[in-house]
Amino acid sequence: MTTKPAWTMPSGEARGVLREAIQACNERGLYFAARWAAEALNGLPAMDHEDSKDFDTRMPTTRSTKAVVAAVTSTTNSENYVSLYAEELGLDATTGQPTGMYTVEYDTYLMAKTFFDLKEYDRCASILEKCESNKSRFLRLYSKYLVGEKRREQDTREVLGPLDNGMAVNKEIEKIDMELAEGYQAGTLDAFCKYLYGIVLIKRQRKNLAVTVLTESVNQYPYNWSAWLDLGPCLPSLAAITKIKPALPVSFMTSYFLLHTTLEYVSHQQEEGVVWLEELMEAFPRSAFVKCERALVLYHARGNYYSMKGEHEKAVVYFKRALRFNRSYASAWTLLGHEYMEMKNAYAAVEAYRRAVGKITTSATLGRGMDWCYESLDQDLAAIKCYTRALLGPDQEKTALKKLPKLYKKIGEADAAAHYFRKSLEQFREEQSESDDKAEACLFLALYERGKGNLEDALEYAKEAMQCSSESHQEDANALTRDIRSAQDAARSDETD
Repeated sequence: MTTKPAWTMPSGEARGVLREAIQACNERGLYFAARWAAEALNGLPAMDHEDSKDFDTRMPTTRSTKAVVAAVTSTTNSENYVSLYAEELGLDATTGQPTGMYTVEYDTYLMAKTFFDLKEYDRCASILEKCESNKSRFLRLYSKYLVGEKRREQDTREVLGPLDNGMAVNKEIEKIDMELAEGYQAGTLDAFCKYLYGIVLIKRQRKNLAVTVLTESVNQYPYNWSAWLDLGPCLPSLAAITKIKPALPVSFMTSYFLLHTTLEYVSHQQEEGVVWLEELMEAFPRSAFVKCERALVLYHARGNYYSMKGEHEKAVVYFKRALRFNRSYASAWTLLGHEYMEMKNAYAAVEAYRRAVGKITTSATLGRGMDWCYESLDQDLAAIKCYTRALLGPDQEKTALKKLPKLYKKIGEADAAAHYFRKSLEQFREEQSESDDKAEACLFLALYERGKGNLEDALEYAKEAMQCSSESHQEDANALTRDIRSAQDAARSDETD
């Protein structure tokens, strides 16, 4: 039995808030959020001109009791919609036109936004330096953030060498953090600046405060989908999602978020998303996003069945069908890549993973798939970059330390290989492992140190290799030990002479 959702809203009003969201997000350079709102808008039930005058389907709402009192008209026609978030967006509640400080700065803002659209973020930020409205402040700080991200990516490409862990940072973050923290403490941040503050806090590994700030952001203005998306990864379990639910606005946006987050991060609990899916399918029958989420629910309920039976070709067919509804959905691309991996089709898997990387921050599962693909294709440098990034995540550090030295050895980078063999050897010692991999590390390091003339160190590595249980390396270790001792004897003879 389907239960009715806790929210209702005339469809005309739903159209109004989504149209407003498209404009509000576009004005702040949040193009992904604007696109999402546009897709949601076009997912509403189809209406012709006559129907729009008296259409009475009830839709979700975020209106509080105070907002209901301030509700504008009894008609459901979206043309008569007046913003319930006018103050938050810097608009006049009656006319919907810009008001306050924003009108004084409007010409400056228009020029700055032009530079932003041309990706001239430095100029955009500079022009807005003396502007005081919330919209101008957001665009200025967001521009600085993007400048820092661009430079960080450039630094990563330039410094990503054999001994680098990809730790280049956004150098603008600290200054942005200071300004936003001050505004947050003073209570002067609007929903969009709180969204940006949430991003900064996540970057600085302060996720608990980020959850608080992002939750406040979506309550102040629920229709910025990007804020919801950044909140999701901070909630790693169903328990965390359930705990935060009472603090979220009563809104169809919350249902979208709960459905997406459940499927994205706790997919093994997909049955929890069925209720929200049913609500949204009824409210947004034409939504490509909802259709894709439905495809994922079916996949986790039945696509895994195909995988368990080894019918990966059939799973690929259904994923491709799902992606026809929403080609920007990262989880579907990732799972499609996994199926191609099972089919040993590395080229197709790489392409699917590339599409997924363009939509989300690389997850551990996605990273594992990509580095496997690059290794299969003998793209060693690309595989090295993937494994180097994996060092930043504790879940993948062990695998990365096992793979990196061998890849560097393969491409002839002896210094880098030695560096990572030492790291992996430390791990083997902690685990008290006597495996083939430990023996290989010891033998390489023994040869490396012998080549450097460090015979004492070389001998210690060779003797450690002899103690490993690996029969395949015993003969090599014994021979190397004899060679090193002979070299030591010869060196001592030379000194005596």
